[in-house]
Amino acid sequence: MVVQDLRRGKGHIVAVHLKETEPGIFREVPYGQGHVDFDACIAETARQGVRIFTSEFWFSPDSDWDTEIGKARAFLHRKLERAFAGELR
Repeated sequence: MVVQDLRRGKGHIVAVHLKETEPGIFREVPYGQGHVDFDACIAETARQGVRIFTSEFWFSPDSDWDTEIGKARAFLHRKLERAFAGELR
């Protein structure tokens, strides 16, 4: 499990790369549509004192990229706000 791996890295993690995936698919998966447990991962790393988070976005010229980035930002921002407000344990 990812959270167990994060616990093993306690004291050595300085930043977290947030990325959505599905089994066998690691590119172009919209946030919230994959299998990543962002709540658990962000809560664990926040408890460890991590304060630097980055995310990954894929550009698709045939999409409304500006809207998609806005949705992704809102999704991740909600998760981060909840974790740092202590709502996620």
